[in-house]
Amino acid sequence: MMGAASISTKAYGLIKKAAVMLAAVVLFVYLGAFEFPVVEQDHECTGEDCHVCEMIELCEGLVNTFAGSMVVAITAFATIFFIGPVINNIYRFIIHKCPVDIKVRLNN
Repeated sequence: MMGAASISTKAYGLIKKAAVMLAAVVLFVYLGAFEFPVVEQDHECTGEDCHVCEMIELCEGLVNTFAGSMVVAITAFATIFFIGPVINNIYRFIIHKCPVDIKVRLNN
């Protein structure tokens, strides 16, 4: 019998598909934000209230937000996967020197 917190294989597959679809949509939006300013760079500007210029500014803001979020994601990844194990090893082997903590068998 499965526990209350377990998830079925079918539901897990649906969640994976939804995550892949969401990632594809986000990628599509960001690629559009990268492409639009390049394509519309030489448009005929109508002045101060130019809608194309406003859209280019929005795309540039989205690209800058993406760059900032990538810095945060890379920092989190480095912290979790590189610095975390080092801190864990320091904690286990340097701070705890009790034989029980490091699981040393004591013979008489």
